[in-house]
Amino acid sequence: MNGGLDFYFASCSRDGGICHYTMMPDGMLGFRDKVPLDRPMYLARQGDVLVALLRAPFPGREESGMVRYTIAPDGTLKAVGGIVGTKGTVAAHLCFFHSTVYVANYLSGSLFREDGLLCTHTGHGSDPVRQLSPHPHMVNPSPDGIYLLATDLGLDMVCVYDQDFRLVSWAQAPKGSGPRHLVVLDAGHIAVVNEMGCSLYAYGAGSLQLEETIPLLPNLARGATAAAIRMNGSMVYVSVRGANRIVVLRWDGRHLHPVQDIACGGVSPRDIVIAEGSLWCMNELSSTVVRFLLSPDGSIGGKRGVPLTITHVLSAVTR
Repeated sequence: MNGGLDFYFASCSRDGGICHYTMMPDGMLGFRDKVPLDRPMYLARQGDVLVALLRAPFPGREESGMVRYTIAPDGTLKAVGGIVGTKGTVAAHLCFFHSTVYVANYLSGSLFREDGLLCTHTGHGSDPVRQLSPHPHMVNPSPDGIYLLATDLGLDMVCVYDQDFRLVSWAQAPKGSGPRHLVVLDAGHIAVVNEMGCSLYAYGAGSLQLEETIPLLPNLARGATAAAIRMNGSMVYVSVRGANRIVVLRWDGRHLHPVQDIACGGVSPRDIVIAEGSLWCMNELSSTVVRFLLSPDGSIGGKRGVPLTITHVLSAVTR
């Protein structure tokens, strides 16, 4: 049986797949095996089940797909069934909600449930380039686990749904901000990283209320956009593409306070994974995974070891 922490990385290229690494006794990651897949976009895990989103796995079609795996005791993956279409294009995110998989189809503007149920957004936002149509970017359980939250970059909205996609409520994001990913801060708050900033929402009984928006960087370069947001303890970490930075904020129970920003160690940072006292940053365009040590206060310290090389790495999960 495998004794170290397992890492699974999505390599988003036509000859990519899920790259499996294990943490060795010296703290470094050792390559184990690879499951070949055409352009995996995102990975999610619940228990010993891992699900991968695929950008366009069907010949002659642009529809995205998802495939389910079981994780064996030694960490290897075994496919369960075939690839299931998501009834949409450029599926960007998925989550487990009430043990069921839900997907955000970014380009076609819809949400998908694995039994085939579809929810299609309509309308447009204010940006004439990025917001001509809906673009759901993330689905995630609400802080109380009762509802499903969905960010829509194209509509500047964060929607609250029940498990059958009945709309419970919605909150308007700042005009032109482009809500992308979210993280649960506590039972009554979520933080939403927008393409151009970070917004704090109060949550209660299926309702969201925008409280404040925090600039991520004082001089955000043109073309720089936030990508992923993660939380560990009281610290929140945001990757910013274009600027190639990781921004660290502290949550005090009422407000988010920017405390640090550092170079990501590569080009175009996407997902972030926090485990074993370290932060791993997936840099898509430089095809590198860079490990940073975390200080006891949660701030990011120096890099450790040589970066992993994984082609167009986008996402990762651990077990």
